[in-house]
Amino acid sequence: MNKPAYKRGPYKKHNKEDVMTSVNTEKAMESIYDLVKKGAVEKSPLLRIPKYNIKQGLGDEEEMVLLFSDLQVGHKSPSTNLEVLKKRMETLVNGVVKIVSLQRQAIPIKKLHVFALGDMIQSEDIMSKVDLDSLEMVLMDQIFNGAVPLTEKMLLSLLPLFPDGIDVWCVPGNHGAISKTSAPSTNWDTIIFKILEAKTQNYKNLRWHIEEKRFYQQVTIQGKKFMLSHGDCIPRYLNIPIYGVTQRAMRWQGSIGEFEYLCLGHFHTPLRMDWNNTEIIINGCFMSEDQWTLKVIGMSTQPAQICFGVHPRKGISFFYKVKL
Repeated sequence: MNKPAYKRGPYKKHNKEDVMTSVNTEKAMESIYDLVKKGAVEKSPLLRIPKYNIKQGLGDEEEMVLLFSDLQVGHKSPSTNLEVLKKRMETLVNGVVKIVSLQRQAIPIKKLHVFALGDMIQSEDIMSKVDLDSLEMVLMDQIFNGAVPLTEKMLLSLLPLFPDGIDVWCVPGNHGAISKTSAPSTNWDTIIFKILEAKTQNYKNLRWHIEEKRFYQQVTIQGKKFMLSHGDCIPRYLNIPIYGVTQRAMRWQGSIGEFEYLCLGHFHTPLRMDWNNTEIIINGCFMSEDQWTLKVIGMSTQPAQICFGVHPRKGISFFYKVKL
């Protein structure tokens, strides 16, 4: 079979003008480079930005929020017991002090809000929430030798740092539920919060807002609306909570009322995400090597608590995950 004859394409003839343009362009680039190198070209002016005196902290005043949940006193693991919880609580206090000190170099912070999101104790409900291998102490010790003194010490240690005081907003968790035959509002978390309120009644700058009937609270800080719930009422799909959380956030917007931020505990893994103009924040926990979480969900628990600042116009500003 004969191959088709190769046909050379039409030769493009460069005219004199094209050649001269190319030469002139190269010369122009060389001239510009020489001018820039010699400093003959003026520098572009910098953008005008407001001058802040960082040392005096002259920014807009903000308020600080600490998420506090899933202490679960009485729950032991290979790396967690009451003595470890005491050290982690001290780490939390030191972390908050460092964050406040750092942020105050730029902005005034006079008030702290603590979102107490439940699960203060492990309980001793062997049938549903606890197995004997992970139970460190009985209920009375969990409350009076653990949750109450640890939380009281934490709050009173932080109180002198905030001239406008501390507001504690409390919702119950699932580990505090007493039994299936008890009233849903009867919860050990709520009882612990009431005990702490009574013990600290002489501290006028420490204000308690304890939800005794509902599973949630709505809080307004600096004009921004926060929805607080423990999160145990939210189902998981394939043992992952993200779909359930986003679905429930959208439903609560219609049924409970609009909010800009949803704050949860329960899932033991810190998370921050935006969904349909709502910011979802899930707190960490105090436990590590939780055998139930490893076995059932396959996830490691992350001992951490979250704190952030709230600006009157911008909403959440600075954001920290305090690793315990």
